[in-house]
Amino acid sequence: MASFGEITQPENAERNGYELYRGAGGIIDDENDYNSALEHAKNMKMINKHMIEQAGLISQISDIVLSPLQEALYSVLREDTNLAKKYHYNQKGDQFLFAEVLRMLGDTESLKKSDGCTSKHLSKWVMSAPRGQIRHIVQKLIYG
Repeated sequence: MASFGEITQPENAERNGYELYRGAGGIIDDENDYNSALEHAKNMKMINKHMIEQAGLISQISDIVLSPLQEALYSVLREDTNLAKKYHYNQKGDQFLFAEVLRMLGDTESLKKSDGCTSKHLSKWVMSAPRGQIRHIVQKLIYG
């Protein structure tokens, strides 16, 4: 697990609240659940880097630098059993969760960048790596 300091929400997060999130296609239909997930992510002291390795790969392919808050929120959506049951996050792919994080934080620019990133793109990206480099790529994504 990696530790990081206090997480602050981006300035535009207040302007891009729940209504904009829903308008962007977010599936959390209860504003309390939305606020709870954001609060949980903001207060998180440590995250399991293994839980977010796929998000790291998606961000690299999409040329997006993940903030600590984005990593924490991805981890919350991936690990929170109540949210997973209610919104079926446990049945959603990593690309969907990644996009959900970007929608929740109002990061429309990154959402547009990640739009075309599919499992096919991820596989193609890994497979196009020079022979013997795949282990290095995966280790870099996991351990930084």
